[in-house]
Amino acid sequence: MMEIFVRAPAAHQPAVSQAPEPDAVSGYAYPGQNMIVVLFRLGNQQYGLPLAVVHEIVRLPALIMLAGAPPALCGLLNLRGQHLPVLDGRVLVGEPALYDLNSQIVIAGRDRPELGLLVDQVHDVYTVAAERIMRIDRPEVAPFLTSVFNQVEGSALLFDLPALLASAHDVTKQKTKRAARRREPR
Repeated sequence: MMEIFVRAPAAHQPAVSQAPEPDAVSGYAYPGQNMIVVLFRLGNQQYGLPLAVVHEIVRLPALIMLAGAPPALCGLLNLRGQHLPVLDGRVLVGEPALYDLNSQIVIAGRDRPELGLLVDQVHDVYTVAAERIMRIDRPEVAPFLTSVFNQVEGSALLFDLPALLASAHDVTKQKTKRAARRREPR
């Protein structure tokens, strides 16, 4: 049985002082606005995604495995009839692939669920003051990360949803091209 944690309706989320809503595409706050972040662990490091782009969190179910898939693609998740690519967060950040029955999948997307991110454990929803968020402007070093902030337990790095979506698209596209090449007569 799959245990599901669903995002609370907007009416139950804490209000942010008269600031505009987060950007609809990225889920990231505008300058001067606090951000609510879902925090999770990959290895020994904390990471997060803005609550605005997290749809739900599920325990690791049986995934549809894809033969010949790149290491970053764990497989497909059947989420109520919609098949979502699941990216391995550990592989994306350079950690060895490792998951067990305690691992969780963060379901994220813009207007609807678009992908799953396999993480070791989701552990908090945290409000970050805008002045504590520092942008990472080195995409060649951290292509999936946008920002970093400090908290009592240490630094947390924020994933970039558009970069994750592009990666999921690229990975599944590569998989399809490889399968098509194998089917071509020689």
